[in-house]
Amino acid sequence: MAEADARRVIVIKHNRYARPTACSLCNTDGNLPIGPCLFEEGSWQGVCDDCARVHAPGLLAMLHCQNAQRAYWEAQEAAGEEQRRHVGETLASLEAELEVLQDRLEATHRRLEALRGDE
Repeated sequence: MAEADARRVIVIKHNRYARPTACSLCNTDGNLPIGPCLFEEGSWQGVCDDCARVHAPGLLAMLHCQNAQRAYWEAQEAAGEEQRRHVGETLASLEAELEVLQDRLEATHRRLEALRGDE
């Protein structure tokens, strides 16, 4: 059993949903907040602070460091702003393309009407 625990790798992942969970190592009930949390690698199984103190003390310290938390959320906000900028650029491009297509559609309708008038 100790050999299996030694092979477990703990990582920090961004948790998008606050939820109750059981620690993947000791099965203790707990809650995962939104934001950076500790998980067993390759899964969304949370790891409690007690197990993290034993298996990943450096990662646990990072999660509890105010400067690291601030830097994390600032990076998340910057990424969100970049994504919003990209979406805005894409929307503007699609709106311009739609305008061109609407002009072509109107021109096509005018040609059809002109051809029908010649009949």
